[in-house]
Amino acid sequence: MEIKIQCHCGTKYKFDVEPVDGCVPFAVICPNCGVDATEFANSRVQESIGVAAAPVLVESTASAPTESRLRVRVHVPVASQGEPVEIQPQPAMRPAPRPFVPAPVSAYTPDDPGLSPKFFLGLLGGALGVLVGCALWYAIFHFSGKNYRLLAVLVGLTGGLGAKLMSKDEGSSQLGMITSVFVLIGIVFTAYFIGRERAHNFVGGFEGDIYKEQVAYAKRAVKVVRNGTEDEIRLFLAKEEVIDGGKPDPAAVNAEEVRRFSDVKFAHYKELASGKISEKDYFKTQRRWEHEEQVADAKHALAAMPNESDSEIRAYLALEFVEEGEQPDPKAITTEDIQQFRTGELPDLKALASGQKPFVENAEDDKTADAVLKEVEESEKGPWMKFLYFFAGWGLGGVGIMFITLGLSYKICAHD
Repeated sequence: MEIKIQCHCGTKYKFDVEPVDGCVPFAVICPNCGVDATEFANSRVQESIGVAAAPVLVESTASAPTESRLRVRVHVPVASQGEPVEIQPQPAMRPAPRPFVPAPVSAYTPDDPGLSPKFFLGLLGGALGVLVGCALWYAIFHFSGKNYRLLAVLVGLTGGLGAKLMSKDEGSSQLGMITSVFVLIGIVFTAYFIGRERAHNFVGGFEGDIYKEQVAYAKRAVKVVRNGTEDEIRLFLAKEEVIDGGKPDPAAVNAEEVRRFSDVKFAHYKELASGKISEKDYFKTQRRWEHEEQVADAKHALAAMPNESDSEIRAYLALEFVEEGEQPDPKAITTEDIQQFRTGELPDLKALASGQKPFVENAEDDKTADAVLKEVEESEKGPWMKFLYFFAGWGLGGVGIMFITLGLSYKICAHD
């Protein structure tokens, strides 16, 4: 027999029962407010089997209830003249069922208690557990530099245990599903932040590697070129150009390279090798050095053309256009080439050599690659950067790990 009850607090619950002597053989307690509904359940049972309920228990001064007897009065009519009156037999009254008073047992709890306070505490515990798992996963990556994707299982474990402990092991399927959603959101966000940090580390590390290589190159230059002589410069440049253990050839070094090294670069290498240039300021300083090299080249070019005659310009351009290992050919320079040089390049060379075109610092040019990447993130309104960072943190695989993690958190909460 199925009994359905709605408590005054609004809670609805039902259960199956086999009546004993017309009564429920256990105590029925509302799972929400704790009100005893046993008497009401007994009345529903008696209505179902067609028996009228009657008060059969009385309270006594003793600690246990006592049974009272049901007294029935029968009126027998008598004739007024003293004559006997035939009494019609009455149908026998059906005795009221003897009530069953069960011994104290644990209160009945239905299968689905609804959204109890423990349920909401479980949600809070699941959310806190997910936060703890995500923090541990991200911290391990941040300090070790290695992204162990399997640590995502830790998020499912801490989320499930948090919901289980805070709900006092309620074992609700709804709690398990919502906790699994928390775990999924935590995995996505943690993978996103890990991917973002990996991208910034890669960009910043690329610049850092360039700086370290240039510092090492500058230290080698200062070590070999001690006096700044042409022979030392040729030997150093020849050694740096050797590939796979070949023998250096100082005579093969271009004279223009030697001049530029002697006039400008060697001073820069000394500055860099001494540690005066930090990694943060290196690329800004490098732009200043490039300007100084342009000024030195301009002065050298004007020195080769003191009168700015066509023959001087033709000889200068022939040296500029010659390929390595070939001889310059002034005849290859046309009149049109000379005219274009006079109107275009020559004024710029004069401006550089005279200081009329000084080095100008530009904040946009001085930005690091990491700063540029942050600007791209701020200006990009679409979701593609977020997807890119997520896949950088999670990878293209890992679907199995994702399902294992979600299933683990659900099973811990739901007991399934």
